[in-house]
Amino acid sequence: MDRKHFLKLLGTSVATGFLVRSFDPKQAAAMGLTARQFGGTTLADWYTVLGDGVWTAPNQLPVNSSDIQTEQAAAKSILRANINQRGVMAHNITYTSLVDQALFDYIHTTSYEFRLPYLPQTSAGIHNAQTFEGGFFIWDGSQTHLDYGCAFQWVLNPWMSTFGVIYSWSSDGTTQGWIPCGFLQPDTNWHHYEMVVDYHTQTCRLTIDQTSIPICFTATPKVGWGTETAARFQTEIISIWPGNTNTAPSHAVEIRNWNWTLQPYT
Repeated sequence: MDRKHFLKLLGTSVATGFLVRSFDPKQAAAMGLTARQFGGTTLADWYTVLGDGVWTAPNQLPVNSSDIQTEQAAAKSILRANINQRGVMAHNITYTSLVDQALFDYIHTTSYEFRLPYLPQTSAGIHNAQTFEGGFFIWDGSQTHLDYGCAFQWVLNPWMSTFGVIYSWSSDGTTQGWIPCGFLQPDTNWHHYEMVVDYHTQTCRLTIDQTSIPICFTATPKVGWGTETAARFQTEIISIWPGNTNTAPSHAVEIRNWNWTLQPYT
Protein backbone atom coordinates (compact mmCIF):
# COMPACT_ATOMS: atom_id res chain seq x y z
CA MET A 1 0.00 0.00 0.00
CA ASP A 2 1.61 3.29 -1.07
CA ARG A 3 1.30 6.77 0.42
CA LYS A 4 -1.06 7.95 -2.31
CA HIS A 5 -3.66 5.49 -1.01
CA PHE A 6 -3.07 6.60 2.57
CA LEU A 7 -3.61 10.24 1.65
CA LYS A 8 -6.88 9.38 -0.07
CA LEU A 9 -8.01 7.51 3.04
CA LEU A 10 -7.18 10.54 5.14
CA GLY A 11 -9.25 12.80 2.90
CA THR A 12 -6.44 15.13 1.85
CA SER A 13 -7.86 17.84 -0.43
CA VAL A 14 -5.80 19.27 -3.26
CA ALA A 15 -6.59 22.24 -5.46
CA THR A 16 -7.48 21.47 -9.06
CA GLY A 17 -6.67 25.00 -10.19
CA PHE A 18 -4.41 27.72 -8.86
CA LEU A 19 -5.57 30.92 -7.25
CA VAL A 20 -2.81 33.45 -7.81
CA ARG A 21 -2.02 36.08 -5.19
CA SER A 22 -1.28 39.60 -6.38
CA PHE A 23 2.33 39.72 -7.52
CA ASP A 24 4.51 42.09 -9.53
CA PRO A 25 8.19 41.08 -9.95
CA LYS A 26 9.13 44.69 -10.83
CA GLN A 27 7.55 45.86 -7.60
CA ALA A 28 9.41 43.10 -5.75
CA ALA A 29 12.69 44.28 -7.24
CA ALA A 30 11.90 47.86 -6.21
CA MET A 31 11.52 46.76 -2.58
CA GLY A 32 15.31 46.59 -2.30
CA LEU A 33 15.39 42.98 -1.13
CA THR A 34 18.79 41.30 -0.90
CA ALA A 35 19.77 37.65 -1.22
CA ARG A 36 19.54 35.53 1.92
CA GLN A 37 21.12 32.20 2.74
CA PHE A 38 20.72 29.56 5.44
CA GLY A 39 22.53 26.26 5.85
CA GLY A 40 24.43 23.84 8.01
CA THR A 41 26.21 20.52 8.21
CA THR A 42 23.39 18.86 10.17
CA LEU A 43 19.66 19.41 10.75
CA ALA A 44 20.28 20.30 14.40
CA ASP A 45 17.89 23.27 14.43
CA TRP A 46 15.13 21.59 12.42
CA TYR A 47 11.81 20.32 13.77
CA THR A 48 10.62 16.70 13.66
CA VAL A 49 6.91 15.81 13.54
CA LEU A 50 4.80 12.74 12.80
CA GLY A 51 3.40 12.76 9.27
CA ASP A 52 0.17 11.36 7.80
CA GLY A 53 1.66 8.35 5.95
CA VAL A 54 1.01 5.94 8.82
CA TRP A 55 -0.47 2.48 9.28
CA THR A 56 -1.11 0.35 12.35
CA ALA A 57 -1.36 -3.45 12.28
CA PRO A 58 -3.99 -5.21 14.43
CA ASN A 59 -3.28 -5.25 18.18
CA GLN A 60 -0.72 -2.46 17.90
CA LEU A 61 -0.84 0.90 19.63
CA PRO A 62 -1.39 3.78 17.18
CA VAL A 63 1.67 5.32 15.59
CA ASN A 64 2.98 8.18 17.73
CA SER A 65 5.94 10.50 18.12
CA SER A 66 7.94 7.85 19.98
CA ASP A 67 8.12 5.87 16.72
CA ILE A 68 10.22 8.53 14.96
CA GLN A 69 13.45 10.36 15.68
CA THR A 70 15.99 12.58 13.95
CA GLU A 71 19.42 11.89 15.38
CA GLN A 72 22.23 14.44 15.21
CA ALA A 73 25.77 13.18 14.61
CA ALA A 74 28.96 15.20 14.17
CA ALA A 75 28.75 15.58 10.40
CA LYS A 76 25.25 14.39 9.46
CA SER A 77 21.72 13.87 10.69
CA ILE A 78 19.85 10.56 10.58
CA LEU A 79 16.09 10.47 10.05
CA ARG A 80 14.60 7.34 11.64
CA ALA A 81 11.11 5.84 11.42
CA ASN A 82 9.60 2.89 13.29
CA ILE A 83 12.57 2.98 15.64
CA ASN A 84 10.91 0.42 17.95
CA GLN A 85 10.35 -2.00 15.04
CA ARG A 86 6.67 -2.40 15.84
CA GLY A 87 3.95 -3.55 13.45
CA VAL A 88 3.41 -0.04 12.15
CA MET A 89 4.27 2.24 9.26
CA ALA A 90 5.71 5.48 10.68
CA HIS A 91 6.28 8.80 8.91
CA ASN A 92 9.08 11.15 9.99
CA ILE A 93 8.87 14.73 8.68
CA THR A 94 11.87 16.88 9.56
CA TYR A 95 11.72 20.50 8.45
CA THR A 96 12.89 24.06 8.88
CA SER A 97 10.66 27.08 8.31
CA LEU A 98 10.72 30.83 7.82
CA VAL A 99 7.91 33.36 8.35
CA ASP A 100 8.20 36.53 6.26
CA GLN A 101 5.64 38.50 4.24
CA ALA A 102 8.19 38.87 1.40
CA LEU A 103 8.74 35.14 0.77
CA PHE A 104 6.84 35.21 -2.54
CA ASP A 105 9.27 37.88 -3.77
CA TYR A 106 12.18 35.42 -3.91
CA ILE A 107 13.27 32.43 -5.97
CA HIS A 108 14.05 29.66 -3.48
CA THR A 109 16.84 27.12 -4.03
CA THR A 110 17.22 24.28 -1.53
CA SER A 111 19.75 21.46 -1.46
CA TYR A 112 21.33 18.74 0.67
CA GLU A 113 23.17 15.42 0.37
CA PHE A 114 21.44 12.16 1.31
CA ARG A 115 22.21 8.45 1.50
CA LEU A 116 20.70 5.17 2.61
CA PRO A 117 22.85 3.53 5.32
CA TYR A 118 21.67 0.11 4.11
CA LEU A 119 20.24 -1.31 0.87
CA PRO A 120 16.51 -2.12 0.97
CA GLN A 121 15.96 -5.69 -0.20
CA THR A 122 13.48 -8.52 0.21
CA SER A 123 15.99 -10.47 2.30
CA ALA A 124 16.62 -7.55 4.66
CA GLY A 125 16.36 -8.06 8.40
CA ILE A 126 15.87 -5.23 10.88
CA HIS A 127 16.23 -2.40 8.33
CA ASN A 128 14.10 -1.73 5.24
CA ALA A 129 12.15 1.14 3.69
CA GLN A 130 8.95 2.38 2.10
CA THR A 131 9.88 5.86 0.80
CA PHE A 132 12.21 8.83 1.04
CA GLU A 133 10.48 12.14 0.32
CA GLY A 134 10.98 15.87 0.39
CA GLY A 135 9.78 19.22 -0.82
CA PHE A 136 9.51 22.96 -0.45
CA PHE A 137 6.32 24.97 0.12
CA ILE A 138 5.19 28.54 0.76
CA TRP A 139 1.92 29.01 2.62
CA ASP A 140 -0.15 32.07 1.65
CA GLY A 141 -2.26 32.70 4.73
CA SER A 142 -3.29 36.26 3.85
CA GLN A 143 -4.76 35.98 0.33
CA THR A 144 -5.35 32.62 -1.38
CA HIS A 145 -4.98 30.27 1.61
CA LEU A 146 -3.06 27.84 -0.58
CA ASP A 147 0.20 26.03 0.07
CA TYR A 148 2.38 26.46 -3.06
CA GLY A 149 5.40 24.35 -3.94
CA CYS A 150 6.45 20.87 -4.94
CA ALA A 151 7.21 17.45 -3.49
CA PHE A 152 8.93 14.26 -4.61
CA GLN A 153 8.77 10.65 -3.44
CA TRP A 154 11.43 7.95 -3.97
CA VAL A 155 9.94 4.46 -3.68
CA LEU A 156 12.19 2.15 -1.64
CA ASN A 157 9.96 -0.83 -0.84
CA PRO A 158 11.85 -3.72 -2.51
CA TRP A 159 8.66 -5.76 -2.95
CA MET A 160 7.08 -3.08 -5.14
CA SER A 161 7.46 -3.06 -8.94
CA THR A 162 8.12 0.68 -8.70
CA PHE A 163 11.25 0.18 -6.55
CA GLY A 164 13.57 3.11 -7.34
CA VAL A 165 10.95 5.19 -9.17
CA ILE A 166 10.77 8.89 -8.29
CA TYR A 167 7.30 10.45 -8.16
CA SER A 168 6.09 14.04 -8.22
CA TRP A 169 2.98 15.21 -6.38
CA SER A 170 0.45 16.74 -8.79
CA SER A 171 -2.55 18.90 -7.90
CA ASP A 172 -3.84 19.01 -11.48
CA GLY A 173 -7.45 17.87 -11.69
CA THR A 174 -6.73 15.25 -14.37
CA THR A 175 -3.58 13.79 -12.81
CA GLN A 176 -4.09 14.47 -9.12
CA GLY A 177 -1.82 12.36 -6.94
CA TRP A 178 1.66 10.90 -7.27
CA ILE A 179 2.86 10.61 -10.88
CA PRO A 180 6.13 8.96 -12.02
CA CYS A 181 8.79 11.41 -13.17
CA GLY A 182 12.18 9.72 -12.88
CA PHE A 183 14.29 6.88 -11.51
CA LEU A 184 17.21 6.54 -9.09
CA GLN A 185 18.72 3.12 -8.47
CA PRO A 186 18.70 2.50 -4.71
CA ASP A 187 22.21 2.16 -3.27
CA THR A 188 24.25 3.33 -0.29
CA ASN A 189 26.09 6.16 -2.06
CA TRP A 190 25.78 9.84 -1.19
CA HIS A 191 23.49 11.73 -3.61
CA HIS A 192 23.02 15.47 -4.12
CA TYR A 193 19.50 16.94 -4.18
CA GLU A 194 18.58 20.43 -5.37
CA MET A 195 15.15 22.02 -5.85
CA VAL A 196 14.34 25.47 -7.25
CA VAL A 197 10.87 26.92 -6.63
CA ASP A 198 9.83 30.00 -8.64
CA TYR A 199 6.39 31.26 -7.67
CA HIS A 200 6.28 33.94 -10.38
CA THR A 201 6.63 31.38 -13.20
CA GLN A 202 4.73 28.68 -11.24
CA THR A 203 7.60 26.24 -11.82
CA CYS A 204 9.81 23.87 -9.86
CA ARG A 205 13.11 22.33 -10.92
CA LEU A 206 14.42 19.16 -9.28
CA THR A 207 17.91 17.76 -9.87
CA ILE A 208 19.49 14.71 -8.26
CA ASP A 209 23.21 14.23 -8.93
CA GLN A 210 22.90 16.99 -11.57
CA THR A 211 20.26 14.98 -13.46
CA SER A 212 17.12 17.04 -14.10
CA ILE A 213 13.84 15.38 -13.09
CA PRO A 214 10.53 16.99 -14.15
CA ILE A 215 8.36 17.92 -11.19
CA CYS A 216 4.99 19.62 -10.76
CA PHE A 217 4.26 22.99 -9.17
CA THR A 218 1.26 22.50 -6.89
CA ALA A 219 -1.25 24.46 -4.82
CA THR A 220 -2.95 22.77 -1.88
CA PRO A 221 -5.69 24.25 0.35
CA LYS A 222 -5.23 23.90 4.09
CA VAL A 223 -7.88 24.19 6.79
CA GLY A 224 -7.15 25.88 10.09
CA TRP A 225 -3.75 27.27 9.16
CA GLY A 226 -2.69 30.80 10.15
CA THR A 227 -2.74 34.13 8.32
CA GLU A 228 1.03 34.40 7.97
CA THR A 229 3.25 33.84 4.93
CA ALA A 230 5.50 30.89 5.79
CA ALA A 231 7.94 28.69 3.87
CA ARG A 232 8.92 25.10 4.73
CA PHE A 233 11.95 23.14 3.56
CA GLN A 234 11.32 19.52 4.49
CA THR A 235 12.69 16.00 4.18
CA GLU A 236 10.75 12.84 5.05
CA ILE A 237 10.93 9.07 5.40
CA ILE A 238 8.20 6.45 5.72
CA SER A 239 8.99 3.02 7.15
CA ILE A 240 7.94 -0.13 5.33
CA TRP A 241 4.32 -1.28 5.43
CA PRO A 242 4.07 -4.11 8.01
CA GLY A 243 0.93 -5.86 6.82
CA ASN A 244 -0.66 -7.66 9.78
CA THR A 245 2.61 -8.57 11.48
CA ASN A 246 3.54 -7.53 15.02
CA THR A 247 7.04 -6.42 14.05
CA ALA A 248 8.50 -4.57 11.08
CA PRO A 249 11.90 -3.20 10.07
CA SER A 250 12.96 0.32 10.91
CA HIS A 251 13.98 2.87 8.26
CA ALA A 252 16.75 5.47 8.20
CA VAL A 253 18.17 8.07 5.82
CA GLU A 254 21.26 10.21 6.39
CA ILE A 255 21.30 13.93 5.50
CA ARG A 256 24.18 16.41 5.49
CA ASN A 257 25.26 19.82 4.14
CA TRP A 258 21.89 21.51 3.62
CA ASN A 259 21.45 24.93 2.04
CA TRP A 260 18.53 27.32 1.41
CA THR A 261 19.12 30.38 -0.76
CA LEU A 262 16.55 33.14 -1.34
CA GLN A 263 17.28 35.18 -4.45
CA PRO A 264 15.09 38.29 -4.98
CA TYR A 265 13.54 38.93 -8.38
CA THR A 266 15.39 41.55 -10.44
